Amino acid sequence: MKKAYVIGATGHVGCYMVPALVDAGYEVVAVSRGMSEPYTKNMPQWSKVRRIAATRAEAIKMIADDHPDAVLDLISYSAEDAKLMCETLHNTPGNENVRLIVIGSVWVVQEKYYVPVDENHPRNAKDPYGRGKVEMSEYMQKAYKEMGIRMTILHPGHVCGEGWMPVGPQGTRDPQIIRDIMNGRELKLPDPYGQATLHHVHSADIASIAVTCLENDKSIGEEFFITCPDTITLYGFAMRLYERYGQQPNISFVPYAQLRDELSGQYQFEYLEHIDRSPCASMDKAKRMLGFVPKYDEWTTLTQSIDSMNIQK
Repeated sequence: MKKAYVIGATGHVGCYMVPALVDAGYEVVAVSRGMSEPYTKNMPQWSKVRRIAATRAEAIKMIADDHPDAVLDLISYSAEDAKLMCETLHNTPGNENVRLIVIGSVWVVQEKYYVPVDENHPRNAKDPYGRGKVEMSEYMQKAYKEMGIRMTILHPGHVCGEGWMPVGPQGTRDPQIIRDIMNGRELKLPDPYGQATLHHVHSADIASIAVTCLENDKSIGEEFFITCPDTITLYGFAMRLYERYGQQPNISFVPYAQLRDELSGQYQFEYLEHIDRSPCASMDKAKRMLGFVPKYDEWTTLTQSIDSMNIQK
């Protein structure tokens, strides 16, 4: 039986990645910093998984010594993170054929020349998180060319799934926004007319494309965006929610800076992150090279995530 290690196994991506690998026939070792329960703990596949609590550095040393068939590194955020993984595998004999899947982010693109952006778009992230993912990806490409690391990088959109709040129609994860819409209360959106975009992805689709990449050598050395096939605007998201909850739309539009200043703390930070980027990415490369099409569209992804939160009026 093939063996796969998942680093970050109980996080937003890992909680779907682990069951998908079990279904694909892998013996799975799930590594996380602690022993917290995954969002998908009720999936029966978890009973077949060996769980280990370790730091990322400890896990990488363990993995290199064990010579698995696949490693799925879900918590690589910088060139240093990538370097530690690649050099450890490269310098430990017996890991020449290990398949490495690493998670990047659509935020490697911030200033868009065209939409939807594709994998050839210049990487121009300005914030520390986005820059870290850019530099991680650049190092991974170097490791592929110079060390022969058999890697693939997946760049997901706003990650969604059962058990956590999706980025909502105001660009934040504030559940009060959903509650207000349920009750027909006013929702403020930023000008111009709430046309900023959100591009979510269901964690199950991230897991699915990862398994597809492991089974297809065409993916080696490649990078793929992974998002829902469609994008949604703040306005479109809000309108569909009012309709879903049987309410008349009650939307007002205010200047971007005014709405920013009315938010506070965490929600102001999320608003700035998501509105400023307005992601919109193409899935054409994954379809063309791998025959991969996401199962979940935006609306299904969003409603499944929202419903799992059990938000009450």
